[in-house]
Amino acid sequence: MTNLRTIMFSIIAFSGGLIIAVAGLEIGLQFCPVETSPFLRSMTKENFVLRAEPESDFRFSSGWNFVNSHSGQYNNDGFINGQDYTVDGIHPLIAVIGDSYIEAKMVEHTETLQGRLEQRFQGAGRVYSFAMSGAPLSQYLSWAAYARATYDADALIINIVANDFDESLVEYKLRDGFFHYARNADGSLQLRLSEYRPTLLHHIALRSALARYLAFHLRIRETWARIRGMAASSHIVEMERAEMVSDGNSPRLTSSMVMLSAFFRDLSITSGLPPEKVLFVVDGHREALYAETKDTALSDNYFGHMRRAFMSMARQRNYPVVDLQNAFETQYQKHGKRFDSDLDLHWSSYGHKVVYETVVNSGWLDQVFKPD
Repeated sequence: MTNLRTIMFSIIAFSGGLIIAVAGLEIGLQFCPVETSPFLRSMTKENFVLRAEPESDFRFSSGWNFVNSHSGQYNNDGFINGQDYTVDGIHPLIAVIGDSYIEAKMVEHTETLQGRLEQRFQGAGRVYSFAMSGAPLSQYLSWAAYARATYDADALIINIVANDFDESLVEYKLRDGFFHYARNADGSLQLRLSEYRPTLLHHIALRSALARYLAFHLRIRETWARIRGMAASSHIVEMERAEMVSDGNSPRLTSSMVMLSAFFRDLSITSGLPPEKVLFVVDGHREALYAETKDTALSDNYFGHMRRAFMSMARQRNYPVVDLQNAFETQYQKHGKRFDSDLDLHWSSYGHKVVYETVVNSGWLDQVFKPD
């Protein structure tokens, strides 16, 4: 009996200590700039426009020690932008669409691509952005349709980064609330919404500073997935191994190429715009640039294959393309300055500046705005 009491007391003491420790961490982290995740409304077939709760606050920082802390607010339509959106604007509108690169929580809005464009064309036109972390090409189509139907956008700028391709396919990544391509019975691809209905547990986790710190700063989900993958050759490990492939016929590349055909098929329908009114901005191989890797090596990895294929298919269909590789190479040779930070591969303020200047120098903007 004495031993049982001792064991029970030890369990109670341990549990009580653990609860106190967790509560202490939660309270302490509430005073730190822990990154937030947007509070999303239910995403269903009736309400399918992905956006955050309008006028809600956000915070961003990187790493365990909260580097590059920023805070701000979503606008009246649930997007990060320095202005509220209006449906009755008299000036022409460019919609800038992308993922976290355009959402740009880590950069002041005035220093982003869209923020700089707003300043350039102030009084002559409008620039609205539609972006959220994790969005792939398939999701961009939904925002393109929304920008056209709601705000009568005159033109689109769509940013393209490395993970936009395979993550458009449900077989490689499925995220609730997003549109992805799924295969029909005949093998063709069709856009489908993965519905999202937040539960009480979702809301509790999003409000918990400790849960967000573990997820966004310590990346415990990715770490656990890697541990499981090392033991069982998981899908994630296969994805990582495919990042450097010399075989242009790998399953991931083959599926992604089919997805591109579906994307261009659907883009003209969802946007309702002629090709010359849609500009694609394609990210460059910045990591390889910093490492001084030769370009011949880049052509053998997944992004190397996909970016070349994407630009080729876009140009064949008369879509204008801005390839950032040359601009990044030129500026890096001149100044030796990174376009991102060591902890975060998203464009920094300087990176956005180079992207902005490259877009301006392309001459495409003259088709939409006539700056003074």
